[in-house]
Amino acid sequence: MKKNKYILALLSILFLAVACDEGDEAVDCAVTPEPSLSSLKLTFVPTWNNVAVANGAEYEDQFGNRMLQFNFKTFVSNIMVSSEGSETELSEVEILEVGDGAVELRYSVANDTSFDELKFHTGVPPEYNVDYDPSTWPNSHPLSVQGAAGMHWGWNTGYIFTKFDGKADITEAAEPTYLYPFAFHTGDDAFYTEHIFEVDIATQTETEAEINVIIHMEKFLDGIHAIDIREDGETHTGGDFELAQQFIDNFNASLEVE
Repeated sequence: MKKNKYILALLSILFLAVACDEGDEAVDCAVTPEPSLSSLKLTFVPTWNNVAVANGAEYEDQFGNRMLQFNFKTFVSNIMVSSEGSETELSEVEILEVGDGAVELRYSVANDTSFDELKFHTGVPPEYNVDYDPSTWPNSHPLSVQGAAGMHWGWNTGYIFTKFDGKADITEAAEPTYLYPFAFHTGDDAFYTEHIFEVDIATQTETEAEINVIIHMEKFLDGIHAIDIREDGETHTGGDFELAQQFIDNFNASLEVE
């Protein structure tokens, strides 16, 4: 990775002196001002057929299965923006828990800069996945036992990268009963996927630059592969790796930057 010019600028401040001594007299030295920073808001927006997802709403897949409630969590790692090939890391890892509405993340970036690329991975970096002790992280970290909030299987299996589960009605009854469980819990180093999107944003003083990542959740079941939860409604990766791969293919295809 290229060294970030903005980080170097910040580090250089540590070597500045605010005063110089000449004998018994103190002589002021020039102080290089700190680089000014702007705010960048990165928002992940879950939608179903282009309508924002909200708790309590009913959703229907391509086979007519009705879902009233579901849980969706995923890890997003190595989030970066680029300016003419120079990369700025925004975050090493985040956990997104989609409930009622969008997930907003805010970062400080260099002011008066144009960014042309957003890059991130979905999943947990392999070096932190299998055979890595989550207790080494502070409780506030997304990869800690507490921070992962049920997204860690164990030492030999690592983390659940993406979780999509809930209950559905698979009948054609006029009054639905949401009793049928479905669960897609996917996690494997092979599923650690890089996503690169072109963007066109510029930072300015006292304004907030924004990037929106749309998650088209209907594509989880109707994307590259058609998944019918009546027949293929559960995978914990190891027990049905093929279905886990199909779900991950669909999940990766559901992401779009606007």
